[in-house]
Amino acid sequence: MQRIKMVVSLLGAVRHDAQTNLYVSLCPALKLYSAGENREEAVKALESTVLLFLTTCFERGRLNSVLQERGFTKTLAPDTARPTMEVAREYIAILEESKFEETFDMTVPLELVATQRQELAGVA
Repeated sequence: MQRIKMVVSLLGAVRHDAQTNLYVSLCPALKLYSAGENREEAVKALESTVLLFLTTCFERGRLNSVLQERGFTKTLAPDTARPTMEVAREYIAILEESKFEETFDMTVPLELVATQRQELAGVA
């Protein structure tokens, strides 16, 4: 059995919603929202939402097209430049009318398993 473990790194944002008395979290790159009773719960709920979203897209054979629909493209080399907080806030403000108070980096582990044994040609 072959296993691949990928770690997806995304930018998130969180704010307190006074009307509902909940913390709302946002992943602007995937346009996903979640919520919790405190900041930590909102962040954890968003991480779970992202994992479920990516897993479901993969299982349905739609991960590539969904990511492309959300503006993702392939890069030839890893991008070492991280967005500044200023750029991140501007990006989030464009997607969301209400301002998010803080941004955070989140990492979501995505583990894939090959169900069929795959042979490598020429490997003893």
